Amino acid sequence: MRLSPSLVNDVPLVPVVYVRILMRLMSQLGVSQQSLLSESGIHDALISDPEGHVSVNQLLSLFRSAERQSPVPCIGARYGALLDLSAHGLLAYSMLSQQRAGDLTRRAIQFLRIRVPLMEVELVPVGDGSVIRLHQRWPLEDMENFLVDCYLASMCRLSATMSKNASIQLQSDDPLRLKNLEEILGVNVEGGHSSNQLLISQCQGNQKNRLELGGVSDAEWNADQVTALIRHYIHCNPGRYCTLEHAAEKLGLTPRTLTRYLSTAGESFSQLRNAAREKFARHYLHETEFSIADIAEKLGYSDQASFTKAFRSWTGHSPGRVRKEQGLQAWQTGGSTRIA
Repeated sequence: MRLSPSLVNDVPLVPVVYVRILMRLMSQLGVSQQSLLSESGIHDALISDPEGHVSVNQLLSLFRSAERQSPVPCIGARYGALLDLSAHGLLAYSMLSQQRAGDLTRRAIQFLRIRVPLMEVELVPVGDGSVIRLHQRWPLEDMENFLVDCYLASMCRLSATMSKNASIQLQSDDPLRLKNLEEILGVNVEGGHSSNQLLISQCQGNQKNRLELGGVSDAEWNADQVTALIRHYIHCNPGRYCTLEHAAEKLGLTPRTLTRYLSTAGESFSQLRNAAREKFARHYLHETEFSIADIAEKLGYSDQASFTKAFRSWTGHSPGRVRKEQGLQAWQTGGSTRIA
């Protein structure tokens, strides 16, 4: 059964620590706690509970109040700049300095997506660095700019421990907003782009232009690198956008060139996609209560019949039979399937 966003928005999902950090910032700007919380439905007892959580609706209401009462511009970016590793509660904080920069970026994004599930964060490895791209997960309406600024500022703060070469690209072309963000975050901010994203490069000087172009030159790839990047892309996008054309565009290659690289590595896009979709399908059937129609949609199939045909070609069985056998096994062992 799929829950509608209106229902999920009222479920306590976000740790209350994010409320406390915003309260401290607003207090420094002369806004009282009572005034900030008056319309959010967040009470003092919840704020003092170290294990407390607030709902998406409560958090959005709080952000709306902060933006309305803030005496300074771009309060979302100022707030996000305070959300460092310790603020996100990363239990692996003490180990991060021992990891590679790319691993640090992935780990930080994983925690951010779980801790503050208001936007989808996509990591695209490109050349010497990464592009961290934001997508709306919830209907943000008037709070989109606040959340975009907040997420990018937090990721910019996190990336400062990994690389000194960072820049931001925004869909907005408001010159005042771009100027304010540059002053707050201390990085180059450009407007008028197709996505809201943070660019992180491990290289120096003009070499980072390869990231700003969204890809690298054909001569810099080899077949193994391309295959690894495509595996990652498919894993992050197993649904409707999992096409050869979309993947090639992400890497700045033509579909024909991408196909050639994969062929050199002994792979094909369809083989890699089928392997990933089979893995996701088995997970959904075994570990969740998503309907087969929902699973088909999540994996990019136009209807349940198309998904069933594909699944049968991979496994020799129908999805319904696999789920039925899983349910029987769980009943026999006294277990139960988990709901994702």
